Amino acid sequence: MNSFSFSIADLTALNAVMQTYLMEDMWKYINSLPRWPGAAMILDDNLEKIFTVNIRPRMSWHAGGTAIVI
Repeated sequence: MNSFSFSIADLTALNAVMQTYLMEDMWKYINSLPRWPGAAMILDDNLEKIFTVNIRPRMSWHAGGTAIVI
């Protein structure tokens, strides 16, 4: 069993849409991702690169409503 929390369905879907040049690097980056919320990978087909990023949590009040234009 893997130590990260990706589902098999997620990895299968990612494998299906990925370019073949990224296959080896993808596993290296997945295994090196930090194990905290917000850690993510961005796959860029134009640059043929994988970026690891940390997404910050939303700090503003949201409540799920739609923005209103005045």
